Amino acid sequence: MKITFTNILISLAPMIVTNMLGTVLIYFMFNDLKLVIFIGCVSLFLFSMLPTIYLLISYLRNNKNICVSFNTDDIVILSKKKKDIILVSNIKEITFNGSKNIFEKHNIRFSTYDNFYYVKINMKDGEKFILTNLLSNNLREVILNNYPDVKITYNYRLVPYID
Repeated sequence: MKITFTNILISLAPMIVTNMLGTVLIYFMFNDLKLVIFIGCVSLFLFSMLPTIYLLISYLRNNKNICVSFNTDDIVILSKKKKDIILVSNIKEITFNGSKNIFEKHNIRFSTYDNFYYVKINMKDGEKFILTNLLSNNLREVILNNYPDVKITYNYRLVPYID
């Protein structure tokens, strides 16, 4: 698994569609009021685009130029600088960080960045690895299916920034 243009586009799709529709609606509803159009577009930028773009840049910086493979006994993370092999027996817990909506069955989205989440793999020796959903749209399912015996926790967050 690695970051692809398709994964980025799928993560940004809600923001693109919402902002296009919002801009068109604001324009046609307030065609005579240029100030209201300006305030509406600035609001869309501040409350929709800015957090989404921040998360995208943060996730890209974290998982740029890595390739991940999930095997039955280990997880291999390849980068230009090194190769990390995470043995499943050395994993303390795996924590999914993101909006509750993305992990629940109802699949209702309230913001343009609800598609973003990341996985923190905590090792028994204290080392941590972070994998973002930009690597794969079904990262959670891959981890849950391949490692059913590992302790899984969820950290629900309004904005899933990497800390």
